Amino acid sequence: MASYEEDLRYLKEKVDYGADFIITRLFFQPATFIKFESDCRSIGIQCRIIPGIFPIQAYASLKNIVRLAKLDVPEEILACIEPIKYNGEAIRNFGVQKCVDLCRTLLDSGKIHGLHFYTLNREYATIEILRKLDRCVRPKSYVHRTSNCEEFPNGRWGLSFAPSFGVLTDYHLFYIKIDATRDALLDEWGHELADKQDVRRMFACYIADEKNGRVKIVHHFPWKDEDISPETNFIHDHLIKYNRKGILTISSQPAVNGKSSTDSIFGRGIKKWLCLSKKFFTSEKKIPALRTVLKKFPGVNYHFVNKSGEVNETSTEGEQPIALIWGVFAENMSRTTFLNVDDTKAGMEDLDKEKINKLIQDASKNSKFFKQQQRREEDNRRRIEVKLSKIKSFTPFQIEQAEKSVDRYLAQLDKTRDLSRTFCHIDMDAFYAAVEMRDNPALQHVPMAVGGESMLSTSNYLARQFGVRAAMPGFIARHLCPNLVIVRCDFEKYRADSVKVIEYDENYGSCGLDEAFADLTNHLQIRTNFSEQQRTFPKEENSTETITFGMTAEEVVQEMRHRIHLATRLTASAGIACNMRLAKLCSDINKPNGQYQLESNVEVILNFIRNMPIRKIKGIGKVTALHLESLEIQTVNDIYLKRGILKLIEYPTTFDFLMRVSNGCGSTTIEHDDLQKSVGHETTFNSVRDSSQLISLCRDLAKKTVDELISHCLLCKRVTLKIKTVNFENLTRSKTLSSYTDSLNVIADKAVALLKHELDQDIELPALRLMGVRVADLKMKSSDLPILQFFSKKSTTTINENVHDVIEDIDNVDEDEEEEREKDENENEEFLSMENSHLGGCDSKLTHQDDEDSNSSTTACPVCQKLLLGDNEKINKHIDLCLNGEMVRTTIKEENRRTSPQTKMNKRIQLTQSKSTPPKKRQKRKSDATPQRAHGIDNYFFKTESK
Repeated sequence: MASYEEDLRYLKEKVDYGADFIITRLFFQPATFIKFESDCRSIGIQCRIIPGIFPIQAYASLKNIVRLAKLDVPEEILACIEPIKYNGEAIRNFGVQKCVDLCRTLLDSGKIHGLHFYTLNREYATIEILRKLDRCVRPKSYVHRTSNCEEFPNGRWGLSFAPSFGVLTDYHLFYIKIDATRDALLDEWGHELADKQDVRRMFACYIADEKNGRVKIVHHFPWKDEDISPETNFIHDHLIKYNRKGILTISSQPAVNGKSSTDSIFGRGIKKWLCLSKKFFTSEKKIPALRTVLKKFPGVNYHFVNKSGEVNETSTEGEQPIALIWGVFAENMSRTTFLNVDDTKAGMEDLDKEKINKLIQDASKNSKFFKQQQRREEDNRRRIEVKLSKIKSFTPFQIEQAEKSVDRYLAQLDKTRDLSRTFCHIDMDAFYAAVEMRDNPALQHVPMAVGGESMLSTSNYLARQFGVRAAMPGFIARHLCPNLVIVRCDFEKYRADSVKVIEYDENYGSCGLDEAFADLTNHLQIRTNFSEQQRTFPKEENSTETITFGMTAEEVVQEMRHRIHLATRLTASAGIACNMRLAKLCSDINKPNGQYQLESNVEVILNFIRNMPIRKIKGIGKVTALHLESLEIQTVNDIYLKRGILKLIEYPTTFDFLMRVSNGCGSTTIEHDDLQKSVGHETTFNSVRDSSQLISLCRDLAKKTVDELISHCLLCKRVTLKIKTVNFENLTRSKTLSSYTDSLNVIADKAVALLKHELDQDIELPALRLMGVRVADLKMKSSDLPILQFFSKKSTTTINENVHDVIEDIDNVDEDEEEEREKDENENEEFLSMENSHLGGCDSKLTHQDDEDSNSSTTACPVCQKLLLGDNEKINKHIDLCLNGEMVRTTIKEENRRTSPQTKMNKRIQLTQSKSTPPKKRQKRKSDATPQRAHGIDNYFFKTESK
């Protein structure tokens, strides 16, 4: 890398070739620039040198810029930022003041004649810096001295330095980001405003969405492009009354709303209050009356000011902030939407959401869980505010161009649509609860749930009528339904029933224990050759009456559901469509114990998907829904209508996902991720703060993890520690090892080191309630499992022994992953397509081939157990894709070099029907009467005469 001196010489060459000025990259201390300027002059650089100023506005952007620029942040700045790194407003204020001090020092040095600001499209901080340096044109309005939309509450009327805060003749009255002509707006507002009453009436009509006294409803207003925000509805009637009396105001969501009255920036120090700021226009003649009324409310601050600054009266002293406190808002503003009931689950229709939400809030109020949800919601509110602010900067032309771009993209997407396939999504009805009710009939007629006091996995349909659902803490559920019976999870029992259900298709895709996809396309063609006997089954268990199913997809799925009921005495719902996303949505239409088929027609598909609420879409959880709802997106059709804005503000991956959803597109390929990505164990416990106890627990978890790692003949190279505090804050820390290992000492020591680092780094770290140790970046331990064994002629016994060693537990759904899925906290929300479905239940048992195939050379894939026919080249390719390991690829190449092409073509791995003795753990699972999976959906439907 070039030295500082070499960089200077290279810079001198560029100046000698004709450069007129130099703009430096960002720096943090005046001395850095002064030294650079002096060094440049000393080697003969005489052109202007302009300092590049970068205002710190966010912790994340600072980290990225510093990394890209390869700079070191001074320790004194890091010390100031660290305590406030998650407080965007505080960071912004710090960054502004730091830049002001930096610029003043540089300007006072007399060595510069200008400043260059790196705004990165965030001009507000730069403008504030220039104001404080007295280098900014002062607006005609005085309002900026009291507030700013970004830095302090200012409603939604635009920035305080915008012309709308000065003389109205200077304001572009008709520039609104909607498709409305000047004449249309004048029809709404009235071509002539004869007196003050006309003005008051316009404000009131806008809030009430009423006609303006003529024929036009007032939908738009010069200071507000969008509709009245939902939170304003709390004081809707009051606003109308105030406007008619001459206190003109139209919105109610400044940055201060919902802040604690003890907040260091916005509060007044009075406990148990929440702040709400309200700004309004009114006549100076009303000030005496307002002053008299407001003096009766000592908890309310006020500030009267006119545009020229001649009127400037406040009830506060010194630098105290102005925040209007409305006591009536305390209950409403303290609620968190993260805890509101989600009624999109089947069986939760027609609930009294308002009543249930209030019960949830009351049950969780003041709990650590509630406070954590409040912090999460506050973070999301800040992000939403940034997003909405960005949207305001877009012109109608930009949005129109974005929409045209999206339309072209959707046209291309439509060309890839495949309507020829038929997919089925099977979803067991309240699976865990149904298993428990089947085994204990006393639970069938009472509201019950499966899980624990900390979190529920599911609930039956009776409990759902009370608002009880999965991913809800048990203590909240009991508050909603005092008679609720909670049964602890028994995953071994659920897995046993799951295997009976998921035995259809060699190419099935499991989403967990209770749901799976199946591609029926090929089976529907083969089914035409089925005899009536093959399609006939008992109506009920041990019944002599029979039922015969037909040839259509509808009847195929009916047969599936019927046979599931015969085998498990459980009901399942199903959806049938041309892709996996639509099939999953269809399975929810006629729940419970029903099915729905969507016609493979583009118009029908679009009508179906566009009317769907966004919360019904897999991949749109609470957080994403909150962001979309802030853009007034409630349905999939709204996603399409807002496609231009979404194109401009969303990340490409998120945007692509949303457009595919709006177009009804989904995966038509069931792909498996057969290689285990990680091994780990975690546990919850009562509050523990003692470090020695935590370290001991960490070592125990590491030992369990290593034992499982060794049982799979795997090595790892990455160790991850997961902890959760009693405040429900999650922390995950990882460390890469120097080499692959399965050593308990190495892995346990690394996990403990990660834990100690967190305990030492944060002496105020709250007590813990959960800990997990997980290892990843796995590969096979070659000394225990030579890959070449799979490519030479061996007896079935040898192959099976190796298979069982490698994938002893691959048919088990990882309990940790299952619990995370059931929690449904949507923190990840990476379900952007169905292409990466979890395996979730791959059975390692071998399959009997039909007699006609007995002479063919076959083997079973050691990972997915799919029966493979053909030469080594095809077998090698399949296993390579399954394992996807670097060692596999290297070994295969080595084998290919030692074997001639002809030998490879003729080589076969013979498979007989003899079986090895499974390990004890697998024998135990077999003793639980888990049946052998019939690989191939046609094998599932095919019945021999002996049946």
